[in-house]
Amino acid sequence: MKKIMLLFISCLVSIFFIGCTDKEVEDNTLYIEKAVLTEEEDNIIKLLGTEFDNSIFDFKVDDTVKSIYLTYYTLEDGKWIPDLGESKYLFKDTEGRIAITFNNLDNGHREALQSKSVNSSSTHYPEEKNIEEIGVTTSYLSDKKEIVYEEEIPLVIQILTNKNEVKSYNVDYFYSPEVYAEEGYEKVYAITVKFSQNEISDTNSENTDLYKPEATSDKKFIYLNS
Repeated sequence: MKKIMLLFISCLVSIFFIGCTDKEVEDNTLYIEKAVLTEEEDNIIKLLGTEFDNSIFDFKVDDTVKSIYLTYYTLEDGKWIPDLGESKYLFKDTEGRIAITFNNLDNGHREALQSKSVNSSSTHYPEEKNIEEIGVTTSYLSDKKEIVYEEEIPLVIQILTNKNEVKSYNVDYFYSPEVYAEEGYEKVYAITVKFSQNEISDTNSENTDLYKPEATSDKKFIYLNS
């Protein structure tokens, strides 16, 4: 049953990616933004009862791009530490889509990259780090963000804590990790993307396993966007 579900999810991701590389984009700016799903894609998500659409991103680059890096970070002593290293993808197209699937990032996540000539995914499982009775709040890239080669762009930031109140800043606060450190949260994670004009020697092997997390307890969340 698990294998059937994983196969279905993989097919679903492929459906989401169809057409994203053929559409014309009038804006010549290099950018990444939250994906605008079709009615068919949205209906599939509603059928599954998932927030999967929150972590799908469309991007446009130019023909000088050669690689894409996705990095998973843990906040330690006010600094971002690349807990699982980087996922490296050779890339030569000018448009594509990134999907990141997870619930609690301390239990793992699945990432997928697809374009006209690329169809790759990987699943990451850090060592067990669960804490009991956690409150979780997650921020996603929501506005169109200009891509600058060799510079990281935060896509997801997640806080896990036993505190009764959680302040969730927008993802731009990735560049100010001390803001999260000052709150004393037990765990803060981030996933970033970097587009590069440099080649890489190898890529991650494809892994289509999908982590299926359990529900978390209710907490009071305070969302701050400035």
